[in-house]
Amino acid sequence: MRRLLLLILMALSLTLLTGCFDGIYIEEGEISVVFENAHYDGTSFYVDVFITNGLETDEFVGYMEFDIYSEDEELYIAGAGFDIDETIPANGYLEVEIEFGSEFVFASESTFNSGGYDLDFVVLYFWFED
Repeated sequence: MRRLLLLILMALSLTLLTGCFDGIYIEEGEISVVFENAHYDGTSFYVDVFITNGLETDEFVGYMEFDIYSEDEELYIAGAGFDIDETIPANGYLEVEIEFGSEFVFASESTFNSGGYDLDFVVLYFWFED
């Protein structure tokens, strides 16, 4: 009986927690970008991008440009444009893994590391066209 009660309480806790936290912050009234998991892999640079739509209508995003800098904005890490060509639902988001190929990586992993930078604190700038 004790195990059953514990199991029910754990299931209820998980249900309540997942209902309260989606993990992606959507800025009300604008289209924005949230990102995570920035990392090098060989000569490429990757980042998981969440394009968020805080508007009350579905919005089409055609093309986006991304630039990534170190936290102090002294080191330009990578930059390129990408065809997104997706409609993002109102108050929703689209998850995309962005790969900057070697020709769009301007600071190698060794340069980044020798500068004492931390991938958890990079800055992402973006522009988009519909």
